[in-house]
Amino acid sequence: MTTRKKYKDFIPKGDYEKLLWNQNFLNHLDKACTATIPYFTEAEKTELRTEITAYNEALLAVHRLKNELSAAVKHKDDLEKNTVKNIRRIASMMKSSFTASEAVNALMGIKCSSATIDLSEVRPTIKAKVYGSEVQLHFHKHHTLNISFYCRLPDGEWQHIGNEITSPFIDKRQPVIIGQPEKREYKARYHDLKETIGLESSIVSVVFGGGAP
Repeated sequence: MTTRKKYKDFIPKGDYEKLLWNQNFLNHLDKACTATIPYFTEAEKTELRTEITAYNEALLAVHRLKNELSAAVKHKDDLEKNTVKNIRRIASMMKSSFTASEAVNALMGIKCSSATIDLSEVRPTIKAKVYGSEVQLHFHKHHTLNISFYCRLPDGEWQHIGNEITSPFIDKRQPVIIGQPEKREYKARYHDLKETIGLESSIVSVVFGGGAP
């Protein structure tokens, strides 16, 4: 009874791994043919080498293009993160302007729906999180109005620390005593570019030490 070895698929799945495997196959083709299939002619080996070389060049081209695409996508994503935020910020300013009009919105491709709201009852929702050397105040506006942010230390007075249209608002102020953690409380209120309106948000608090991430 004759037994024969059964081999699993030995050619790699990935393109770059195939390229390396093929090159090794080419490098040892002459020696392997002499030892196992001496009847394989030089013409046949030349034809095989040409075919594998063309295949390797195609694999290498694809590998390079994949790397270029990966770098291009990363570059696009890096730009998109800040650029889209700025576009939304400017668009929100346009929509909430006292001279805003449907004609301008349509011209700029800014789609919005009209709604009647009682500005005396609007209230922003905020959450505070510490990220390394800054506090990020994430918010859900519900509307296109600007938001004013305030901060205080325990038993201190509320201080206005800035306005923002797109989430999050970043508080990069260092602690009063560098290196010493401090409790901060934050609140927010809508602002119509002239004065604060509506109700104050709930107060949120964090312990901030100004350390590195």
